[in-house]
Amino acid sequence: MNKGIKVSSNRPAVAVLTTAFPVSTNIYFDYFDSLAKQSFQNFDIVLVNDGFQFLGDVEKKYGNLNIVEVAGTGNIAKNRELLINFSRSRYKVGVFADFDDCFAENRVACSLELLAETDIVVNDVDLFNESGIYSKNHFDELNEFGSKSYLKFDAVKQKNYFGMSNTAIDLSVVDSVIFPENLKAVDWYFFSRLMILGKKALFTNDTKTYYRQHDNNVANIGEKTLEQARRELEVKRLHYKLMMSDNPEFSSLYSMTCTLLESSDYILQDVVEKSVKLCPTRAWWSLINFEEIEDA
Repeated sequence: MNKGIKVSSNRPAVAVLTTAFPVSTNIYFDYFDSLAKQSFQNFDIVLVNDGFQFLGDVEKKYGNLNIVEVAGTGNIAKNRELLINFSRSRYKVGVFADFDDCFAENRVACSLELLAETDIVVNDVDLFNESGIYSKNHFDELNEFGSKSYLKFDAVKQKNYFGMSNTAIDLSVVDSVIFPENLKAVDWYFFSRLMILGKKALFTNDTKTYYRQHDNNVANIGEKTLEQARRELEVKRLHYKLMMSDNPEFSSLYSMTCTLLESSDYILQDVVEKSVKLCPTRAWWSLINFEEIEDA
């Protein structure tokens, strides 16, 4: 399949999509440095600004970057909604790029190349913190996906590989979206619904997102505490409740999630240990896998 996505030499057809918020100087410099060094440069940065006060300084320092600022809403889910709805009618390709992360120099170029074959591109991540990179090829360390492979919907029913920092999309496949204000896993919900509608998602490790781990992450990949398990269950309860309207098979997952949320710490700890042992996945929201537990 060649979808024939062409990039105009005049107004960019490509947008790097982000929500800006208050972060330390080194974090936003890392972000804009990695975009200024992209091998493909004909893109706009659509930036929903939710409290970032140094955009003027950024524009002076990075004169090669064209930043389109949109006023934020004060709500994470609604900022994502605004970002998608603003961009879908103005650009052909959206490359999601979280404000506290940074990216391989070929990220935009690789996303464009692969979107000629698919609707969604999902790239691998390297995890890093103040001490440096500590987990390379985090999603595909065990070579479960390979360099290029299509994600099956079953792979993302109970866990998430779709971040708003490691995905790119052909915006022509996106309709206007509405996200509930209390939705935490916006990325998982958005891309899961697209897959239900038949859109194809291609995984690649030919490019990378450098995914920063810090205290403000909504989901810290790899954390295996009871607190994280309960946080995951809260996220999944809303996710499955919303997904039931698109696919009734999520009803049983919703029921099991509600039941487990009401259980004791002792029972939940046992479930987490079984799930981690049976299904040691590295995705977001992957501590608890009901199907693996039931089959054991």
